Amino acid sequence: MGAFKNLQKSWNRRKFTIMKKAFLTFIRRKNDDYSFLAIENPSNLISTKECFLRSGQPVIVIKENDKLIGLYLISNNAELFQIYGEEDYLFFMKTINDLSLLNIKKYNFIKYILIEMFSELSIQESKQYKDIFESFEEAIFYTTLHTELENKSIKSIITKEFKKLEIPYSIKNRMLDKIIRLKNISENYLRKKIDVDLTGYGIYINALKH
Repeated sequence: MGAFKNLQKSWNRRKFTIMKKAFLTFIRRKNDDYSFLAIENPSNLISTKECFLRSGQPVIVIKENDKLIGLYLISNNAELFQIYGEEDYLFFMKTINDLSLLNIKKYNFIKYILIEMFSELSIQESKQYKDIFESFEEAIFYTTLHTELENKSIKSIITKEFKKLEIPYSIKNRMLDKIIRLKNISENYLRKKIDVDLTGYGIYINALKH
């Protein structure tokens, strides 16, 4: 009883997953220059431009042919927040193709340096220069994450761009000194994948070669 209905649901799910694909990737954005790394931009990308998206932000993108139908932000503690889409499409998907792996070592390297630099700030300094540091962080991810640059070159770019910031010399000198004192980062850290909490979903993440 109900076997045919269950079979129909199975057919519908299979049809859905054939037409629609999910990708784990990063945002690249500077003003109106806006894209997802490693995938072809959806034809309706402009419909999400009012959303709060920043360069270097890990996201899950759901595409149907050339159109964006779902977009999820991934928080620092691995939580998912759907910011675009008429329904929660992940419930209907079987796999998420992980394209973040193409840039994950650069992402972790940049993130590590920035975290170490910002750790030199006091709470008051963090609040006072919040906008400057957020713009700096986004500019670094925008400039370097999509490139084939080696870590040494990325570190040089971070240092060069940081020196341009209009902040007190004492703060700048302290943070630059932290960059100089940074030790080599382990390969395990650089290869660490993006954590995604998929609790409640019958879906898994697949490392897709692109």
